[in-house]
Amino acid sequence: MKVRTAALGVALAATSLLAGCASGAAAPHGAATRPGEMPAGMVMPDGSTMAPGSPGTAPSAAARMICSAETRNDIAAILSVAPAPDPAATWRGGTYTCTYRLPSGTIVLSVHESPDGATAAAYTSGQRKAMPGAHDLAGLTPIAFGTPDGLLVLRKDDDTLRVDTTALAPRSDPRYRHRAEFGYEIAAVILGCWTGG
Repeated sequence: MKVRTAALGVALAATSLLAGCASGAAAPHGAATRPGEMPAGMVMPDGSTMAPGSPGTAPSAAARMICSAETRNDIAAILSVAPAPDPAATWRGGTYTCTYRLPSGTIVLSVHESPDGATAAAYTSGQRKAMPGAHDLAGLTPIAFGTPDGLLVLRKDDDTLRVDTTALAPRSDPRYRHRAEFGYEIAAVILGCWTGG
């Protein structure tokens, strides 16, 4: 019951951060978009999604959201830090990683892009096997799990989001009892942006 109540509180807090997603998601890091173009996996008004594509030579717009100005501002708001952190990004083997080095520790966000749903499911399953003690998380996607120490993974279409707050210092902030709650809120904000808020 305590976990469900905490998750609900975190999800409600994350809702307030989603207001700017549409503007921040349109072109993170100055990515050019053409009229009528939408990144794979984004939900359209009728509920359908774009056809999957192969991981390319650069991360998709959806993956780049983890390093966008909007995400940086959301992390600053969630952790009550100023100015907004400036992350370091890498793109290797179909995985876009964004590392935030903060005074209170490090947060690592990554998106692994798979060419199709079956490959994404296999990748996510492998992630779960590598996380002893992982438990299912409600309120994100049907495939979402995490560990009590702050590692969270979820799958949305062909993308697998990983939020690692294990290197974040424990805080005495009364809104959050555990690093895992910070990770859940960050994941909820990113997922909200992916699905159109």
